[in-house]
Amino acid sequence: MKIFHSLCTIVLLVSALLLISGCAPQKVDQGPIVLKFITDQVAEGDPGADAIKHRVTEFNALNPTKVTVEIVAIPEHTQMINRLQTNVASDTPMDLFWVIDNIRSDKFWAKGYLADLTPVVDKEFRSYKSEEHWTDVTVDGQVQAIPYFSTLVGMYYNKEIFAKAGVTLPLKTWDDFFAAGDKIKAAGYVPIALDTLNTAWLTMLTYSAYVGGELGPEYLTGRTTFSDPVFTRGAEFLKKLKKYTTSDVVGVIYNVAANYFIQGKAAMIPNGGWMIGQFDKDFSKKVGVMPFPGQPGKSEQVVIDGPIAKLATSKLAAKDPARLAAIGEFMKWFSKPENIRKTIIESGLSYTGTVKFGPDDPINPILAELINSAASASFAIPRIRDTVPQGFYTGFEEEIAKFWNETTDTEKFIANLNKKTFEN
Repeated sequence: MKIFHSLCTIVLLVSALLLISGCAPQKVDQGPIVLKFITDQVAEGDPGADAIKHRVTEFNALNPTKVTVEIVAIPEHTQMINRLQTNVASDTPMDLFWVIDNIRSDKFWAKGYLADLTPVVDKEFRSYKSEEHWTDVTVDGQVQAIPYFSTLVGMYYNKEIFAKAGVTLPLKTWDDFFAAGDKIKAAGYVPIALDTLNTAWLTMLTYSAYVGGELGPEYLTGRTTFSDPVFTRGAEFLKKLKKYTTSDVVGVIYNVAANYFIQGKAAMIPNGGWMIGQFDKDFSKKVGVMPFPGQPGKSEQVVIDGPIAKLATSKLAAKDPARLAAIGEFMKWFSKPENIRKTIIESGLSYTGTVKFGPDDPINPILAELINSAASASFAIPRIRDTVPQGFYTGFEEEIAKFWNETTDTEKFIANLNKKTFEN
């Protein structure tokens, strides 16, 4: 017994000495929270990919002991989509990943996989994006993704042709647009380059601008038909528009239409910032960009601007409050205006945000004009095809060709578009 008591005394003394000396057992340092960022923006030498990697590196340098982001590189877009679909199907948690589809209309994202990010989007964070952008990613009151890559679209125009035709800006209404078109035709040029194949991209953009300019930014929210009379008026607008484009428009693909503009045969073309790379140095000097005309009493001018890729996280990843806070910290920093500005300058692409550029900024002046044009517009609207079921992709292409070939009338155009978009 004496030996036992002696041992207990020794143990107590050693424990006391350890406490006094600060050598008591300490909480093990778990290290930083590591967030995995799945992205296909990884190609070496690609300005957009390099800009993303630069922002991640900068973030990691800020507080490496608390939160670190690691890029999970998937070099091909289809592979990334397959990985996302597999993870969603198996309910595998993901920290950071791109959502390309429209989360309000695409059934794939209606499975309850995306986390509610509302708790990490504070007032300051919300000010980094337009309300139209937040609307695009909000479902049943929950912010389910962060707007990032932009599809900012305006109307490019040839300044030399406008000068020769005596056209002055702004073109605030579609009546102004058609009046300008008459002057351009009289000067021997085609007013606008459009297409009918491969989703009829350019024509779809123009139809989106006409309809959205009257109905506003949420013109397709919850829509199950194109029953509103504005879509019928839009069809009549398209019928008139055909007289202002190339005579061979039925059967024209995007590349042919783009060449009509680049070769100086057409005065205008609707498109996004990605087209700027197609303009050589000499032609770039002739190009300006403006918002689309608006609708009297509804809007003065509009731009098409919807986030083509949004940053999201999964519900399982967000279950841990500390992990959700870390995800929110990165998303907010990633979206700061000064970081978006750097990313735009480095990549030459447009991103969602509230930044503007001046003449001395190191950025392509046409891209700067496109981005700044959004500030002068009444509001930004999404493209029709991004906010309704994917049947619209082929449905619009098929129906605009028949409509412009005069094998269907306005009533059938709308009826067939409804069927192919919402019923198939």
